[in-house]
Amino acid sequence: MGEYLSGIFSEEQIPGAIFFIVGMALLSWCSKVERKEMLKMRDPKQKWSYIDAKGKKKQEIKKRNARGIIFTLIGGGMALYGFLSFLINVP
Repeated sequence: MGEYLSGIFSEEQIPGAIFFIVGMALLSWCSKVERKEMLKMRDPKQKWSYIDAKGKKKQEIKKRNARGIIFTLIGGGMALYGFLSFLINVP
């Protein structure tokens, strides 16, 4: 089977494919987590628990937003790098 795949893929393409798959999995996971958090924020009872006495968002929400942004950028970057790496090394 290795000989069959060696005719289709080069050794340089394999890390690109792995980066692409891991990046897409990270984006999918991040999307699911953010969707669950948005459902919580839409609930009127829980919505007000995220706002402090001064009417500003609590620090907990800001940390969640930063985490979502960071994971989205990392996942998108990995997927883009994997895609480009795969295409550049096409035999």
